Amino acid sequence: MPVRLTSALTVAVAVLLVLTMSVSAQDEPALQPDIVVIYLDDVDPHDARLWKNPKRTPTLSSMFAKAGVQFTGAISETPLCSPGRAATLTGRHTVNHKVEDNVAAPFDPRVTIATELDRSGYQTVFVGKYLNQLRDEIKPFQLKRHARGWDEFDIIYENNGKFYNYTMWSPDEGREQYGTGKADHSTLVTKRKLVEHLKDAPADQPLFAFASIYDLHQPNLPAQKYENAKACRKIKAWTPPSFDASVKGKPRFVRQRSKPSAPWWAGKMQTYCEEMLAVEELTRAVVRQQKRRGRHNDTVYIFTADNGVAWGIHRLPQRKGVPYATPIPLVFSWPARWGEDVVRIDESVSNIDIAPTICALAGCEMGPFKDGPEAADGLSLLPLLEGEVESLERTVVREERSGPYADAPPFEAIRTTSTHPLGRWHYIEWGTGKRELYDSVKDPWELTNLAGDKSYQEVRDQLAADLETEFRGTTE
Repeated sequence: MPVRLTSALTVAVAVLLVLTMSVSAQDEPALQPDIVVIYLDDVDPHDARLWKNPKRTPTLSSMFAKAGVQFTGAISETPLCSPGRAATLTGRHTVNHKVEDNVAAPFDPRVTIATELDRSGYQTVFVGKYLNQLRDEIKPFQLKRHARGWDEFDIIYENNGKFYNYTMWSPDEGREQYGTGKADHSTLVTKRKLVEHLKDAPADQPLFAFASIYDLHQPNLPAQKYENAKACRKIKAWTPPSFDASVKGKPRFVRQRSKPSAPWWAGKMQTYCEEMLAVEELTRAVVRQQKRRGRHNDTVYIFTADNGVAWGIHRLPQRKGVPYATPIPLVFSWPARWGEDVVRIDESVSNIDIAPTICALAGCEMGPFKDGPEAADGLSLLPLLEGEVESLERTVVREERSGPYADAPPFEAIRTTSTHPLGRWHYIEWGTGKRELYDSVKDPWELTNLAGDKSYQEVRDQLAADLETEFRGTTE
């Protein structure tokens, strides 16, 4: 026989159910989380001292060093600024997005992560460095085409990023000039503009914000308030095993270089450290504003860079455009969904995977693209982030530079994934015919080139065939 509740008891039970549902809803991750990308310029991921020290960079440390899902095998397919940015925004191979050099003109902005998230109901914001050669190649009246999909689009309108004396452009404000004042450092201006956009963001829409920061690019000018900062004065030079190692087996342009000086390098590291203090200030301000908006727990924060850089690796200074400069930092932080511990994933992944991953988080897919392809070349990393799989369905990720860069010839390369039958390797073919082969597990610093070792001939031949298939397709 059913039990009848008194009206007072019925109300009490109903209130309890509502409160329980409310608490459960708050504990559940958002279906469409806010997504914030902290995007650096020219950063080697291996020396994480620049963002892991809780005294110098407490926000960066707590989110991206002491927590987060860290992809330790992430690379930038073409290690230059504009190709790296085009790959991040579209999820496409360099040959497909067509930005093969540090230029803006070839980039097609009709389908990007911004257009796809905009269609999915997101408020989209971009602030900071965009592409190179903007002033020379993209006239002001043409910039609105590049703003497609972005609700807010504040970009540095120069031929590169700049720290001082630069113009910024937005569809609403047009051109704004910044000089050499203490408040004009581009990282601090990026912070101010981004926070204002967060304040104005509609409360009923999920947010996608892309903070594109010029640090740590040459000429490496810290914000004036952080010059000679006490926190950075005693930072030591970063001298990895490849810093002062033999360059036997390396290409001629590497062998011709003199050994780097550790004391000089310590001075450079102090400057990088001072630059990161402004990045910390920006990140802290963004997190604070997201908390004020009540959205912090429903925000996925992504920490990455357009390309890596050879900070002293194999005698190379602050240098990109080479296969030793493809590794990049890539960390996803979302405590509400993935917890507050550090999870390290060593799988080989690429910057072309970032856009598909962001779209998967937002509930969309990249594509179709205007020139025909239905989907991006990259793969969503969400199954790895969720712990559903240990690897993705591919055996290699590619690296390339189609033309010479400074004194380095062009190259094509592949890094194998954990699903490759031979295990983890890095294989490089230079335009000169020079080849390099490294065991990525036993020799992560790539000290011993095995390409000429007869005992590794089968490995080299198999990877050469894999490279040929990856870049030119299967041939009969």
